[in-house]
Amino acid sequence: MTLTAAQYTADTAVLAKIGSAYNLTVTGALTSAAAGLQANTHVTAFSSPTVRPMWRAPSPTLNGDTKLTSIALTDSNPLSITYAQLTGDTAALAKLPSTYKLAVSGLAAANAATVQANTHVASFTGLRHRGQCHRRR
Repeated sequence: MTLTAAQYTADTAVLAKIGSAYNLTVTGALTSAAAGLQANTHVTAFSSPTVRPMWRAPSPTLNGDTKLTSIALTDSNPLSITYAQLTGDTAALAKLPSTYKLAVSGLAAANAATVQANTHVASFTGLRHRGQCHRRR
């Protein structure tokens, strides 16, 4: 059964009365609800309508949420993330639309070539030698 996040929240009392086994797919879930959806044994999959708040306040659990099927972006602006998030949140990044773009900050000069080769990276900033800033646009 597929429910929107609003229906899932509003119908918890009704869902609790179901006596037989059932599975749910929840669409449009806020990232703040991800942990609860991941823990619910009836939820087999969920999607999120926006990702920006997650990467502003990184949620390592979203990266490991196996029931999270997709993350949509609400606009075409590059998503601002750190180099650590680029390399650490690979499972969550893979659930973004194929057209996503990133603005990556906080990378060492040694990682610049790898980041520049990433087709999703629109821009990056990081430290050069002696604290100078490097920028690709």
